[in-house]
Amino acid sequence: MTRRRGRPLAFAVVASALVLVVAAATSTAPLFRAPAPPAPADTLTLYSSFTEAGSWSSASRSFENAIALAVEDADARAGRFALRYVPLNDAGADGKPDTSAAGANADRAGADKTAIAFVGASSRTATRAVALVLNRAKLALLAPADRGPDLTRDARYSPTGARTTFRLIPSELAQAEAAARWLSALGHGAVAVVDDGTTYATPIADAFAARAPAAGLRVTGRERAAKGDDPVQVAKRVAATSPGAVLLVALDEGEAAKIVTHLRTALPSATLMGLDALTSDDFLKAAGAAAEGMYAMFPGVPLDRYTGDTRGWLERYEARYGSEPHPYAVYAYDAATLAIAAARRAGDGATDRERMLQALRDVAKGYAGLLGTWSLDGDGETTAITHTAVQARGGHWIFSRLLG
Repeated sequence: MTRRRGRPLAFAVVASALVLVVAAATSTAPLFRAPAPPAPADTLTLYSSFTEAGSWSSASRSFENAIALAVEDADARAGRFALRYVPLNDAGADGKPDTSAAGANADRAGADKTAIAFVGASSRTATRAVALVLNRAKLALLAPADRGPDLTRDARYSPTGARTTFRLIPSELAQAEAAARWLSALGHGAVAVVDDGTTYATPIADAFAARAPAAGLRVTGRERAAKGDDPVQVAKRVAATSPGAVLLVALDEGEAAKIVTHLRTALPSATLMGLDALTSDDFLKAAGAAAEGMYAMFPGVPLDRYTGDTRGWLERYEARYGSEPHPYAVYAYDAATLAIAAARRAGDGATDRERMLQALRDVAKGYAGLLGTWSLDGDGETTAITHTAVQARGGHWIFSRLLG
């Protein structure tokens, strides 16, 4: 979790007497709730599905708290309609995200004629299970944490042909673009790319290579480093392309640490950069002195860099729930406020799925959210692509700059 200004930054990449279904919980108390009763007449319902168990519970609670706060801020109303929030749990018996549970939650929301939107989910597999069901139900899915490019680009998740999935957080492709801009700003021209060859990493590496020329960069080589590959040989092959910088994409922390260690020997003057997969203290501990001076980045803005309305929101959240929000909770809040604004725009047509979707698209043109004014493009992607750049110093990730 992001710490306050003046401390090293370490990042883990994580209601009232109105008509809310669940009382707000603190960050230390588990979420307990009775089943939501049927919505009364003249009521609209906002649904979410997150994993309220295991290592996922803290982030899920933070997302749910942020959505609940958005409903409170709207006085639990959208035009003439009362507004309620129904948070659903998609945890399986093992405490991990369960696609069957997520799909069932989406089925429930899709069958509810009062539903206006659905916010979720905690994992990639759960989000895709939800997207498929909601598309058939013509109900908007607002994704505050899923960054996989396929969510909005793969036709499998839009079987009706209509777009119902919208992403509030910058995608991994947006991160690839930000990395290219940052390396260019650092004065580099020749960059080598190392990725682990997985379906997660390869699209990001491909996107970086495709966007590098526009940023004035030349990709000297692409190196695949699967788990177990000899890091000495990987470093030698990268060094043979004579890059001034090396971008590491989605490598296992332990494997990345080994490669970084040998890159420091093979390319002592090269700039090393990782993406959000490496923004942890565990990676820095594993890499040791070899990580010193290395750069990395992640989507969004650290809590201690919030200003203006966003700072005010943070203070209200902390006062309301007694804890800091997850760094991505701001996207869940914006997702909820966007849905509420769309319901107000739709008016009496808020319960008509097609009219509600159109209202959402209309409202999402120049929308004034917590992290600035943004829009949703034709692919359902946000134009709010701010990333935070950090640098390894003294065994910690230290804030460097914001990348717009």
